[in-house]
Amino acid sequence: MLKINTLKKSERLHHKKLIDLLFKKGKTVNFHPVKLFWLVVDNKPDNPPVRVLFAVPGKTYKKAVSRNLLKRRMREAYRTNKHDLTEKARQKNLQLIFAILFTGRQITSYTEIETAISKGLDHISVRIGNFK
Repeated sequence: MLKINTLKKSERLHHKKLIDLLFKKGKTVNFHPVKLFWLVVDNKPDNPPVRVLFAVPGKTYKKAVSRNLLKRRMREAYRTNKHDLTEKARQKNLQLIFAILFTGRQITSYTEIETAISKGLDHISVRIGNFK
């Protein structure tokens, strides 16, 4: 299958009710320097199989430049490693929502962030593989 490395607006999680539900009932997995919250929700045919949210705390990183740099690195790492998770969710006919939070205390290189995110996505992919 052709892998298209895009991250469209429809794949972003922005509904407040879903975000609140994710942080209340979602499961977590921590791979330093990121923490992933994930939850399987009711599948709607018009929604993409995976929707994601990226966050960097303003309390730790006061300058928007630093927060934006880290979010760009997380988005790129997710965008290039999302295919296995998306395919598995599509095969199982599930809709998965998750958030990637940066928990590190220092600005981290892209390779460290990508390694952590790919490990987290693999972990979640295995977990939803056992779902249903």
